[in-house]
Order: sequence, then C-alpha cells, then structure tokens
Amino acid sequence: MRREHQRRRGTAQWGAPARGGTGAVGGGTGAVGGGTGAGGTGAVGGGTGAVGGGTGAVGGGTGTAGGTVPPSDAGPGLFAAFGDGGWTTGQLGSLDEEAFAAALQPDGRIVVAGRSLRTGGNDFLVLRLLADGRLDPSFNGTGRVVLDFDGGEDQAHAVLVQPDGRIVVAGFSNGLTGSYAFTATRLTSTGGRDPSFGDRFYRFGPASSDNASAMLQQPDGKLVLAGLTTNPINRWAVMRLLGDGSLDPGFADAGQPTFFSAQSGCASLLLRPDGRLVLGGWSFNGISVVRPAWVGLLPDGTNDPTLPPSVRPLAGGFENVTAMTLDPAGGIVSALSSRYVVRFVPDGGPLDPTFGDGGRSGLALPALAVDPLPDGRLAMAGHTDDVPTRLYVGVLAANGRLSFAFDGGGLFTWSAPFGDAHAYAQLVNPDGTVVVVGGYGSDAGHRAVVLKVKP
Repeated sequence: MRREHQRRRGTAQWGAPARGGTGAVGGGTGAVGGGTGAGGTGAVGGGTGAVGGGTGAVGGGTGTAGGTVPPSDAGPGLFAAFGDGGWTTGQLGSLDEEAFAAALQPDGRIVVAGRSLRTGGNDFLVLRLLADGRLDPSFNGTGRVVLDFDGGEDQAHAVLVQPDGRIVVAGFSNGLTGSYAFTATRLTSTGGRDPSFGDRFYRFGPASSDNASAMLQQPDGKLVLAGLTTNPINRWAVMRLLGDGSLDPGFADAGQPTFFSAQSGCASLLLRPDGRLVLGGWSFNGISVVRPAWVGLLPDGTNDPTLPPSVRPLAGGFENVTAMTLDPAGGIVSALSSRYVVRFVPDGGPLDPTFGDGGRSGLALPALAVDPLPDGRLAMAGHTDDVPTRLYVGVLAANGRLSFAFDGGGLFTWSAPFGDAHAYAQLVNPDGTVVVVGGYGSDAGHRAVVLKVKP
C-alpha cells in the first residue's frame, strides 16, 4: 500500500499532511496545518543536519518553474516579487528543516510552522515572513523561533494567528512525557513564549503515543486539535482547549473524544458556520487498503447524526483526507493524498455528480491542500509522481474541471535545486495569490520552502 509522506523526518508510520480551519467563522486567521501519522518511535535520522547541494539560503538558489511560463507578476506562475524570484527557504544557513503549516496575518505577514533538526531530534520551528518573503526582524529579532521541549522529538504541524496577534502552534513532542503527546504552545506577536498559555501536553492514555495533525479556532476562542492516538490502537483523537490552553470539560469525554476502532487516524478539520465540526482522515481495513474517512461532530463533541463515521473507497491505494473546505452551497470539498479532490453534497451526502467526473476532480495527482479562490475557483497543492518529485499548484474551476486559464493547463510545477519537492499546506491571500509551504531535499537533508504563486 502507499504510505504517503513516510519520508518526513521524525514522523511515525502513517505520515500525511493535513490542515485545519477552512470554513471557520470568526476565530483565528488563515489557520493551516500539516499532519502526522500514527504514533511510534518517531526516530529521527542521524547526522549533523547539514543539507547537501544547492544554495538554498534566503535569497539563494534559482528553483525552476515547470512549463514554459517564466516567473512573472503579470501572468500565472511564480510571483517574482516574493523572496528570490517567487520562493524562499526562510533559513539562515544550511539547516535541515521542513515547513508543514502556515497562517496569514491581517497585515499580510505569513507565519510558517514545521521542524528544525538538531543533534538528537527535531524542534518546533516557527517563521514569520514579511509579505515580500523576507524574514520579519520584528519576530524574535531574526524572523525565526525554534522551540525545544526538554530535548525530545518535537514537530509543529499546525499554526494559527489569533485576533490579538498571538500565535498558537501545535504538533507533537515526547520531551516531557516519555511518549508522544498532543502539544500546543502560544507565542506573543513578537515571538516570545506566552506564559498565560504555557506549554501544553495531552495524552489519551497512560501509555499512548499521540500526534496532533490539525487545529482550528472557534469564534468563542476555543481551540480544537485533532490527530491520532495509539490508545489502545491507532484511532482518531480530538480535543478542545479553552483560551488558556486547559481542556474544555464541556466537550465530549471530558474534552478528549476518540473515534473509529480500526487502525485509523485523523488528518484534517473543518468548522461549519453553525459550529458543527467535520473531521477527515484515513481508516485501514486490516489487510492492505487504507481508505478515506469522515466523521461529523456537534458543537459539544458528540457525533453529528447527519455525518456518522463513514469510510468511502474512492481511488484505491492509500487514501487520506488531507484537507477540507466548504463550497458556497455547503458541500464538503476534500483533498485526498492518493489522487483527486472530491466534493460531497451538503451534510456529507453522496459524491456531487456536478463536480468533475462524478464528484472527483480531473487532476489525478496527490492533493495535500485545497482552498477557494476569490473568483470561485479552487486552488490545490501537492507533488507530482515523477522522480524527483516536483511541487505543484493546480487550479480547478468551480465545476471541478482543470482551469486552463491557469498556466495554460491548470497546473504549475516547481523543481527544487536538489532532491524531491513536496507541498504540505497552502493559504490564499485576499488578492488571490497562493502561498505554498513545504520542503525539498533528499536523505542527506532538507530545506523548508515557501512559494508564492499567482493563479
């Protein structure tokens, strides 16, 4: 079976990117998150973390755009005024790093979260970029914050910006708990740790290993985190935190409900306008097939009868719901890590026959992110299947067909200076430009990458 993004350094076996917060009403700004897989050892490859080849430092490198369209701000393609010809690494040297999540501030600055390798493991990585792609010196003096939780393996896979400018980062860590725990911390708007929130570590059982993959903020300021727990086997896990980071006792199961009894994991979150939640992820049939799965929750965390836990085979192979958004009519649009973007009729009904080919988009590439553009089209991001892989941004018309007005064929690709390139999350600016975050590299090491693309 296909194990999407198992290559991510330090994640466990079912690694797959994800995002949270699409469709949220009020609350955090532009929350986008990356996901992880099942708990496990989470071992990190050894070495010094140096990244071989390429220049890659901020302002360095020349990454190439797929197709024949050169970087330009006049038409589709890389937004040349961003970073170095449309992209940047956000690094200060040859560091082994990847970006898994991003959030947009109201002033156009971009917050990125991921991992930074050190001797013995990874740390939370948080970057803040100015709108033009340069590191923001007003954020911790360098534009970068690296957080270590007592020497453990720490990775950030979700981030959001609160209305007051504070930044919440979530993922997993085993530094203080021995095994992995849902981990959340909050930074001030200038990059310092917020003592009113602290560092929060939550597990779903005394011996469980738990990874948070996605996060969103409700209009009332409460935070919802979702991912995977191994208590007692891999299964979906979700929790809701109060504004100070403590568990919300008003949410189901004392703030920590779990779902699906089979091997499974949650990778994405969606908040509906009426306060209901939709969780997306995967479920393993115990033999050889991993299928996409969804479940709906009422605002109190109990099951939504209109969207009970459901597993739907759609494409074959490894299928994970990596991202979700809502269309104007309330239909659930989901990105799958195997192939396609799919749309269901409102309230989780059958596939919408008016979207693409029987409810599936016409682009058969792994999709890791999907978001609406201001003109009603959909932007999606992921990677190609060739070797080395290329990062791509695709644009679908509202009917699910490729928008050939974008780059002549609906698809823009970017080749890294060296190694494979992967997109893990994206966000859409008010002007319709798309910021994609991810990483590139090889077993010798990786670099985070942030690109800005004009559809």
